[in-house]
Amino acid sequence: MELQKMQAQKQRIYSIIGHDLRSPIVGMLNFSKKINFLVQRNRIQQLQELGQQFEQNLEGIHGLLNNLLDWSRLEEKRYFLEPKTINLTNIIEENMALYKSHLEQKALRIETHIADAVFIQVDRRAISTIVRNLLDNAIKYAPEESIIRIGLGIKNNACQFSISNKGTLADPILRYLNQTKPSSKLASDLTEGLGLCICKELTTLNGEN
Repeated sequence: MELQKMQAQKQRIYSIIGHDLRSPIVGMLNFSKKINFLVQRNRIQQLQELGQQFEQNLEGIHGLLNNLLDWSRLEEKRYFLEPKTINLTNIIEENMALYKSHLEQKALRIETHIADAVFIQVDRRAISTIVRNLLDNAIKYAPEESIIRIGLGIKNNACQFSISNKGTLADPILRYLNQTKPSSKLASDLTEGLGLCICKELTTLNGEN
């Protein structure tokens, strides 16, 4: 069983590299040709736009590599938490700032209903990863020119945090997220939705619902 699990993990990584990582890397290879073309014609405005696309491409690769590392640590039970009291409002605002250009590119608008300060006892790296992946997926699956709603507050002595949009997720991702006890096999079979799977695993690891 252990050997089968390790094999499934390897297949999962190969699938992600082939499916999610290959496209942005191939896209980056084309940037050099476009840059030379625009420099020769002194098209400064288009160069600036290309620079923004290049930065977003790198951010996407960086986020995917972080998710791969986190997923590997979670599967091998090497993800160790360091719970501290943090202001979740600040974490959300920091991650929103990272995606400003992504929102502009799809003409998306964010509506926030966030309390000024919500302090919780949690691992900072884990909660930041959860917020980043939820926001990333909300943007990815949102229709253009639509609204993403972010809510944060305290109800019945519990922290309630939500990100919603008008988009839809693939059925395999929904099946995995709706499980009471997540199945490693199903997670390994997914070709997308890695970030959301990590959100569920990290939330469970932190002992929250």
